[in-house]
Amino acid sequence: PTANTTVCLNTALNLSVTATNASGFKWMRGTDSVGNASNYSVTNAQLSDSGNYTVVVLGNSPCASITSNIANVKVTPLATITTQPTATTVCQGSAMSFTIAASNADSIVWFRGATRVGTGASYNVSSGTSADSANYSAVAYSASGCTNATSNVVLGAVRPQATITSQPVVNTFVLTGTNATVSVSAINFDSVVWFKGATRISNGTTLSISNFDSATQAGKYTARVYSQAPCTNFIVSDTANVIKSTCPVITTQPIGDTLCIGSTYALSVTAGAVNTYEWYKVGNATPIASTSSTTLNLNTLTSGGRYFVKLTPLTGCTTTVTSDTVNVGVDDSTRITVQPTASTTICEGSALNLSVTATGSGTLSYQWMNGSTNVGTNSNSYSVSSAATTDAGTYKVMVSSTSACPSATSSNAVVNVTPAATITTQPSSSTICEGSTLSFTIAANNADSIVWFNGTTRVGTGSTFSQTNAQTTNSGNYVA
Repeated sequence: PTANTTVCLNTALNLSVTATNASGFKWMRGTDSVGNASNYSVTNAQLSDSGNYTVVVLGNSPCASITSNIANVKVTPLATITTQPTATTVCQGSAMSFTIAASNADSIVWFRGATRVGTGASYNVSSGTSADSANYSAVAYSASGCTNATSNVVLGAVRPQATITSQPVVNTFVLTGTNATVSVSAINFDSVVWFKGATRISNGTTLSISNFDSATQAGKYTARVYSQAPCTNFIVSDTANVIKSTCPVITTQPIGDTLCIGSTYALSVTAGAVNTYEWYKVGNATPIASTSSTTLNLNTLTSGGRYFVKLTPLTGCTTTVTSDTVNVGVDDSTRITVQPTASTTICEGSALNLSVTATGSGTLSYQWMNGSTNVGTNSNSYSVSSAATTDAGTYKVMVSSTSACPSATSSNAVVNVTPAATITTQPSSSTICEGSTLSFTIAANNADSIVWFNGTTRVGTGSTFSQTNAQTTNSGNYVA
């Protein structure tokens, strides 16, 4: 039989022996007789089936019996979970823990959904976040590849803490005997409690003030926003000042400015005890806006103007208050109306001239650039009286102004400077005998071509001129 056999609990155990001239078999587990066939089988092996097995092979008389080698059988117990994990809910930022108890477990692995997150009898999250809110389970793995045990799936919930999404209005002006409300908005909260100083006033996101009496109801209010259980914390809102008012009072006047054409600007005023805000542009008899908003949005401005706001009072006051008049100026944008020539080729030593035409409000200034290097002076033109090859490059100019408008940059102007030809080795005078070869040579840089002349007559090309079998008629003054 096989020397060492390991089987899982409740699975089949099979041992066998092959023998010749045998009259019978006797299987032994230790000293206990357990079978009398050539094979020994157990359908559902139990832990008690573990042990050292031998088989006695009975010989035909008068031959003696023989005993097999020892077959060690180990029945591996299955992992079982004896204590299931418990669902838990914690506050965001708090620790969260799950624990199981298991017997016969070779290892324990924890899962968040289908993702493996930890090992051991316990899984701990030190500071819970929304990402940790999930279903958790544990698998207790048996030894020898035997059947595993999976725990119950339990929820690990991380409760977010309360957050204020909209603070109460800083100043609420209320006329005596009228009603007012102060509100706060929040998410993930359990309850909201309003306090005046340290005194609890009411519950809910809105504080309602009825039949206002400044002696008892004016003051500083805050809201405590409590998080949902199991969170025990609360957050305190900004202070809301409830102020007695009889007529509109401007605490912050509108402010003017100068902007670039096409811009958007907001005029605003801070005031109390106001029913409506009537915004005017000087020159208009009727308001351009009548609203409960403290702000007038001037969109896509094309021209300037002077503005003010009239504050109509709440019930109980008959006085209308008018703000300061402020100027909103509009500057014309800085624009380049004539671009520099896109491509220019000049000879070395010639004049280089570039220019633009620009318009805009304020004083214009110019900065020419060759590549990223600043060149030139503050002028709409750039000139070099005698251009060198180093003056070649890609030029542009940035036009800025003292107005509120941004600068404008021209298109690129590519300048090519063609180097001038120079003679580095002059020809030498020559006297020869009639019938000999007459030859002159020069060396030149940056030459496109070389032409030889005898007086004014063109006689040849190239760096060398040769005349074979020269005659007296070939005499003369040669130049290339």
